[in-house]
Amino acid sequence: MTNNEPRRTALQNIWQIFVGYLLGLLVVQLVGIFFVRFAHAVRGQMNLQHLSESSVSARLFLISLPTLAAAMLLRKRPFVALGMLLSAAVVWLISGV
Repeated sequence: MTNNEPRRTALQNIWQIFVGYLLGLLVVQLVGIFFVRFAHAVRGQMNLQHLSESSVSARLFLISLPTLAAAMLLRKRPFVALGMLLSAAVVWLISGV
C-alpha cells in the first residue's frame, strides 16, 4: 500500500461524482426537455410564454429522470448515482427561476 492510494481513490470518487452529474444533465437535456416541449406542442402552447416557463409537473418530470437513473445505478456505482442526484437538484433550482 503506497502513500498515494488514498489520494487516488479520492480523486476517482470525485471523478465518478462529476461524471454522474454530467450524465444526469445529459439525460435531462436530451430526454426531459424534449418531452416537455413536445407536450407543449401537442397542447398547442407554442407561444414564447409557455416555452419559457416550467410548471410544477414539468419540473417534477425533469428531476425524476436523473433520479430514476440514479436509483438504477445506486448499488453498482454509488458515486455516479450521487452525481446524478446532484444534477437533479441543480435542475430543480434552475427550472424554478
